[in-house]
Amino acid sequence: MAILAGCLDVRDHGLIAEANYSYRADEDFAGLRHHVETGRWAPLHWHPREVLELTRWDEPPHDPSFERRHWRRAFSCAALLRASGEPENQGHLYGQNTSLAGLIDSLDALADMPLAKPRRIVVASLAEPAAGCLAWLIPRVPPDEAGEAAFFGLGLLWFALALDVPVAALVALADWVMAAEDDVTAPWRADIGVRMPCRWLLDGTCFDQRHALWCEIGRRLPLRLRRRHGPAVAEVIGFHAAMIGDGRRA
Repeated sequence: MAILAGCLDVRDHGLIAEANYSYRADEDFAGLRHHVETGRWAPLHWHPREVLELTRWDEPPHDPSFERRHWRRAFSCAALLRASGEPENQGHLYGQNTSLAGLIDSLDALADMPLAKPRRIVVASLAEPAAGCLAWLIPRVPPDEAGEAAFFGLGLLWFALALDVPVAALVALADWVMAAEDDVTAPWRADIGVRMPCRWLLDGTCFDQRHALWCEIGRRLPLRLRRRHGPAVAEVIGFHAAMIGDGRRA
């Protein structure tokens, strides 16, 4: 969070605070500055939680002219993810797979932009803290949102592919994502049967506002592969990409 926060200035904070048509923007700005300056995201009150959530729904194109919007969305999504793991915020933050999708998409867009060198370094350094945050969040997923854990696992896999993670650990993580998804959907999948198509991962949550983006992220997943990953990782990544990329279950 601190790394992303350092890429925003006061003007960015002001624009986030104005996300609700500038309604009570002063309160949102003050709340946002408090969390940024203290580094604490609990308790996360309505001001600025609402404007962070509204900024999360931004859909900036993958174009250099929208760089600042991507930084603001990435920061807002990361703040909501970080806050969601705090006990004080339980019952106030839901469906954080939507925040994760926005974070991944904006960081992916920024990685392809002709950024100034300091910002290129920042983007390249974010995979490790992002992976660490998701690993911290997975055991903190509330029981009534169990389906979010598999999304976090897939996000962890996305970021882990950019790190020096052993092949065996990557394969094990990919297998865990499959198992976590199955734990949530298997109990009701048999009842649905052939009457309704089941979408892998996506049907494990009712927070579906970013399902199309998750399918796109799935299609981009194999682009994260490098030669060092070898055929074993390529196989499981290809399988995950196919499963979520077309929104179907194999």
